[in-house]
Amino acid sequence: MARNTIDLVLEQKKKVTNIVLVGRSGYGKSSAGNSLLGDRCFKARSQASGVTLESQIGSTVRACGSILNVIDTPAMSDSSLSVGLVRKEIIKCLTMVEEGIHAVLFVLSTRGRITREEECTLNILLDIFGNKIIGYMIVLFTGGDELEADNLTLDQYLSSACSSLQEILRMCESRKVIFDNITMDEDKKVRQVNNLMAHVEMIIKQNDGNPFTAEMHRKLKEEAARRRADQKDYEPTNKSTIIEMIDKKPKKSAAVDKKLKRARTFESLK
Repeated sequence: MARNTIDLVLEQKKKVTNIVLVGRSGYGKSSAGNSLLGDRCFKARSQASGVTLESQIGSTVRACGSILNVIDTPAMSDSSLSVGLVRKEIIKCLTMVEEGIHAVLFVLSTRGRITREEECTLNILLDIFGNKIIGYMIVLFTGGDELEADNLTLDQYLSSACSSLQEILRMCESRKVIFDNITMDEDKKVRQVNNLMAHVEMIIKQNDGNPFTAEMHRKLKEEAARRRADQKDYEPTNKSTIIEMIDKKPKKSAAVDKKLKRARTFESLK
């Protein structure tokens, strides 16, 4: 009995890291989650519409003994899902883990052409969580096997990146990793996961160990709502004041002009 209690205490003291996957369909988002977990926890297929219809969580215990939770979210570009439902499922990830989110992986692929749609997808994410989420984001590129076949490093591939991709990387402070989701090389699998986790640890340190939480999201949304309300109250006041000034000034001038005209007429009659 005592041993079970000790085991429970040790389990509770284990370090927990929570990661969320976001991105468009067809980029290997769910496969990247499986690579992180070392297991086929999430359904993944190559198709235009996404396979993930609701936020799902998978967990693993890493070799160092820490717990890694990975949350896969519906694709932001999935035409089979409403925008409202996708937003709801992405927000739900904040309630799926007690500690909050330590890192958000914005998944892109080296297999296709990066367009402004990716930048728009990032803007949707910012609209959902607020700009503060940028400080928790890492850009994860899939398709590492193709770069390797072309004898290219990720930096070499990005040297000719379009302006939209450059803007995404700039916003994320160039935090980026490359994943090969189809490799059978066990050492390579371990290396790429360790590389990603090193970036996650860096983010945790930069955020003073504070994860992005549901409470933080609520406060940011309330603050944004207050700013919008203040702006709404301020703008009409200014407009009405200007209109009143414009309306009143000509009327006053016309009255003065009329009096002056009468005065001149009276003077001419003297």
